[in-house]
Amino acid sequence: AYVENGGWQAFVSDGAASGTLGQSKQMEGMRLALTSTAFGDIVYKTHVQDIGWLPAVSTGNDSGVPHQHKQIEAFQIALTGLLAQKYDIYYRAHVQDIGWQGWRRNNSIAGTVGQSKQVEAFEVKLVEKPKKTIAMVQNHQPNQGRLDVLVLQGTEVKVIRSVKVVAWSQADQSNRFVYQT
Repeated sequence: AYVENGGWQAFVSDGAASGTLGQSKQMEGMRLALTSTAFGDIVYKTHVQDIGWLPAVSTGNDSGVPHQHKQIEAFQIALTGLLAQKYDIYYRAHVQDIGWQGWRRNNSIAGTVGQSKQVEAFEVKLVEKPKKTIAMVQNHQPNQGRLDVLVLQGTEVKVIRSVKVVAWSQADQSNRFVYQT
């Protein structure tokens, strides 16, 4: 963050706050970076006092107007490419007279628009999206009354102890078969 009367602060990571807390100093610029953009990028834009929304920029570029003494009032952050498919980006703003707002994600607005309140600090973190749940049938042995159903959710495997399966091959379902464990 570029902070009023303080200049650019050092980069932080792992969800640490950038900016100032308890000093009533406005952020005038923000710069975000990824260690690698091989699988996507981070894109962000700021809403600045007396100017409005600035165009979006990506990794390592400045958003805001450092050295012009104009406060950032809101911002949005998004991911692109494969990063956007695998991760959600969560962020929040510490706003004048409000304090920490709730977490926003994936290009939602953090801060305020039209209230002339300065953003004083922000936090950002990447969170892996939940894996889809997959159900698989294993060890189907109808003569022995056996049907194992496994549910895979991320790296966690759950064994289902009871299952009911209804199957048919006729359009009118006249040959319905119900199998229950």
